[in-house]
Amino acid sequence: MLQIADIIEKCRRAERITADEALTLWQQAPLWQLAELAVAAKRRVSGDKVYYNRNFHLEPTNVCLFECKFCSYRRREGEEGAWDYTMEQVLDTVRSRKGSGATEIHIVGGVHPVHDLYYYADMIRKVKQIMPQVPGCTEVTISRDEYTPEYQVVFDREKLSMHGLNVATAGTYLRNRVNGATASYSAYGRFFPHVRCNSCNFYGGGKPAFPAACIFGS
Repeated sequence: MLQIADIIEKCRRAERITADEALTLWQQAPLWQLAELAVAAKRRVSGDKVYYNRNFHLEPTNVCLFECKFCSYRRREGEEGAWDYTMEQVLDTVRSRKGSGATEIHIVGGVHPVHDLYYYADMIRKVKQIMPQVPGCTEVTISRDEYTPEYQVVFDREKLSMHGLNVATAGTYLRNRVNGATASYSAYGRFFPHVRCNSCNFYGGGKPAFPAACIFGS
């Protein structure tokens, strides 16, 4: 494995470094060194030119259904500090920036309890009519290739076993809650009265016509 000085020299020669070398550089090189290498790499591409866009933020509402612990932006409906602009107020904000030369509008807000996809599609269409020079909608770009977000869940095996569950069963239910599930069902009849489920019985003449429990599963 190359030492930090060797990795720095590779960067100065404009040679591609590996992911491990980049991590070493990030963890061990001083900040001023990273800044120097970054400026040099930028100048190799675009010289002393600096590129930027002109944008402004459009924030229709901070009212949000969710309560993410890290968020200081969201408010509950009616809470102090909450705002929920009407469509016309939002469009007035855009009209006030019409001559600003903006090439991007950053629209951000809470997950509103009433406004749906159609509402925001209508908003974007009307914003586009006011400022046609803005290209259109784009989503946030993540620069990491083949990136899969993960969330690690550690199950308490003792508590699971107390309720007749195991890690595989709990993991399946959790995965289905996150990803959704397409279930197929089969019905099995058990001819034992003591396991009979009244809600699944077929009744005839006031008496069980089919004394069985219907067991459903995927």
